[in-house]
Amino acid sequence: MVKKYLLPDLIQIVLGVLVMVLLLFLGAISRPVVALLCFLGTAVVYHTWFNHLIRFIQRVSNVELDPDEDDEDDDIFPSA
Repeated sequence: MVKKYLLPDLIQIVLGVLVMVLLLFLGAISRPVVALLCFLGTAVVYHTWFNHLIRFIQRVSNVELDPDEDDEDDDIFPSA
């Protein structure tokens, strides 16, 4: 059974890719000033799209990462 958040998230991820492709295309065919704005817009869309993609993958795989959690197993120099 498809979870209820799966389809809207997939649609948002696909639309994000399409918007990035469109902005890159417009940046490639336009003048330098407009191209700069298109490329900056692509960077903003990519940043938010990537964060959404990471959260989506965490929900699908049932993995929760807490950035405040201190992992003692990942120490480079473990204490004796």
